[in-house]
Amino acid sequence: REHCFQPVSQYDMRVGAQVVPGLDFDWDNQDQGHVGTLKREGELGMAVVHWRGRRQEELFQYKVGKDRVYELFYYCHVVTMHNFIKGAPVVRGPSWRWGNQDGNGEGVLDQLDADGWCWVLWNHSRERNRYRIGGSASHSKYDIAYADTPAFCTGVSQ
Repeated sequence: REHCFQPVSQYDMRVGAQVVPGLDFDWDNQDQGHVGTLKREGELGMAVVHWRGRRQEELFQYKVGKDRVYELFYYCHVVTMHNFIKGAPVVRGPSWRWGNQDGNGEGVLDQLDADGWCWVLWNHSRERNRYRIGGSASHSKYDIAYADTPAFCTGVSQ
């Protein structure tokens, strides 16, 4: 099954869209646990982003296809502290490191914790587990993504 997170690509760049760190993001906590706005195209294969919570003039450039590196994902696909919807269907996200806890299937969002983690109830096992969803100054990981349900996409239309 294909999961719903989508990297920002130099060939499909949506200026003004909200973004989060992607699989290849290797800039520690540069985003400070916040969502960013894609401001403009940078040099070839790069995108310029402003992270919420930073001064307006602070802009950062990231790879979005250059050297086959994708440092950003569109915000609408990953579950964050800011777009959590209790009961929404979800799948594993870009930072997943929990083996087969999800049974490679869907679950539902159950509870949001204030520390940048949430609880998911998995359909296959009815087990409830806790996962990282960014929004914390201590990490920028996104273990959970919304299932392919356009109604939950808050930042970018499909």
